[in-house]
Amino acid sequence: MMFRCLTPFGALLLFAGIPSASAAFFDVPDDHPYADAIHHLTRTGVVRGYENKSFQPQNAVTRAEFSTIVARMLYPREFTEGCLDTDPDASLYIPAMSFPDVPEDSWFAPFVCAAWANGVVSGYPDGTFRPEEGVNFAEAAKMLSIGYGLTGIALPDLGGRANAIWYLPYVRLLADLDAVPMAIEDVGRPLTRGEMAEILYRLRDFPKRIETVPELSRTYEELTHPIGWARYESEEHRFAIEYPDVWPEPHEVLRGVYDGHAPSLSSLWRIYLGPAPGACLGRGECVERDITIDGYDLSVLDRTLDGLETRESVTILSETETGQMYKVAYDEQDDTCISKAVIVLRPLRTSKYRNTTFLRIRMRCAADDSDRALTFRRILQSFEFLPLY
Repeated sequence: MMFRCLTPFGALLLFAGIPSASAAFFDVPDDHPYADAIHHLTRTGVVRGYENKSFQPQNAVTRAEFSTIVARMLYPREFTEGCLDTDPDASLYIPAMSFPDVPEDSWFAPFVCAAWANGVVSGYPDGTFRPEEGVNFAEAAKMLSIGYGLTGIALPDLGGRANAIWYLPYVRLLADLDAVPMAIEDVGRPLTRGEMAEILYRLRDFPKRIETVPELSRTYEELTHPIGWARYESEEHRFAIEYPDVWPEPHEVLRGVYDGHAPSLSSLWRIYLGPAPGACLGRGECVERDITIDGYDLSVLDRTLDGLETRESVTILSETETGQMYKVAYDEQDDTCISKAVIVLRPLRTSKYRNTTFLRIRMRCAADDSDRALTFRRILQSFEFLPLY
């Protein structure tokens, strides 16, 4: 794919002149991983569904769709509507766009024109645009980096072997903004409509952050130097989490413990993760593992949260709630180091009726070591609640 190198326009004009739209899609339930993104962008008129009230988040996004949505995000309506006007006296006149497969009367033509005029997209060597073809993440990263002004121009393509990694600067720009959904593991894979919505949702306040950016983002290092990750699913406790595949398999202790750290009560059960040597039989042999996941009865949640606020060794870092989970992150200091921990449960509005436990995920000494902190962050990013029976 080739791109024009024009100066980005209107990167601050988010949602200007965009009509509202319904956010009710039968295939995007509240616990869908991209529900918040899809509903938010639908309410603001940036994305729209199909006539049958579906959004089809799993479908690959086409070049026509991607150009349309980016144009709605970045450019005022009058610019988009006037983009095809070839009258030299028109106030928004630009040189005519001439893609033979983008008819002027097509629904996407004004949006393709707006994105093309600002260097976000261009055609192929044969002069076509190919509106029905998919967009992979590498291509999307380049389009968004240029469109949002993260880089003023398309960066040079050096050819040869360097051509294989032309996308790395753009991937880094999005990764630094925590804008890469965890589902994206291969930059060459077609981007889905759900992933597209999630990326744009995370960029919604750029360059001025109004809300905290979600933490569930692939890092640049993960995308460019992937390592193996194994998935652990707890059928009984209805959650899933990933861990480095060079670690032993997680081990559950059915009888919980109190380890002296917040919260100040015994858990119902405990699962150990981490590179512990030797056997792990659940009778003290596992305490050297760095990461523990504990389950607690929901009836003690208020007591636990109150204890975090009053305990001198605890520093609360954040408290957030999305459509998928409620989360309190904190650091805790003991005699040897500062550990990181997170309290997680299903959304507060549903937890007391649908689930009886909340979880604490803790990594020993993670706040004192950048490598440990990165590992803990990556593991937390993979955490998800499984649907309840």
